Amino acid sequence: MTMFLIATSILLTMLSGSPRIMHLTRLLYYSEYLGRDFPEILDGQVWRLVTPIFLHGGIIHLAFNMLWLYQLGGAIEKNEGKLYLLAVTLVGAAICNTAQYVVSGPSFLGFSGVIYAYLGYVWMMSRYQPGSRYFVTRDTIIWMVGWIVVCYTGVLGPVANTEHVVGFMIGTAFGFMRSGYLLTMIRRSRYRDRR
Repeated sequence: MTMFLIATSILLTMLSGSPRIMHLTRLLYYSEYLGRDFPEILDGQVWRLVTPIFLHGGIIHLAFNMLWLYQLGGAIEKNEGKLYLLAVTLVGAAICNTAQYVVSGPSFLGFSGVIYAYLGYVWMMSRYQPGSRYFVTRDTIIWMVGWIVVCYTGVLGPVANTEHVVGFMIGTAFGFMRSGYLLTMIRRSRYRDRR
């Protein structure tokens, strides 16, 4: 599944630069209209909730996202299976893309919101699930959160900051819940209260 997502991203990003298929490429963006009314999605074009993740604004943008997809998405697929990775990707994409659309309109693309959801998930699982095979270093978390801060300064031009933040938040929340640590905390609290 990880390799399928990478191949799809590379293929659609390459094809999106071709003038011959611009009429098809535009169907992959969240919307073709300014505003926040969800016109195409309400008209049944629900694939637009997800497809912007497969388009990238250049080779560096694509390479950076595919590297993280390979590492983080690969870890999720290895530990949870391909269908689980697909579900996390689809749900993460729909939430991140919708949040970005509501905040800034339809001009955004890229896998980075989902990458940040993966990051938050892997971080929480590695931290709170005993015996987990997930691993992410503290330096990686600091670097990636620092990247969000740099993007917010505007020095890199327009960046889909809302996607990054929302992705990281939902991934962290979901990973924390999935790790089972919350239930462990509740059990410990109940045990202390009984003593």
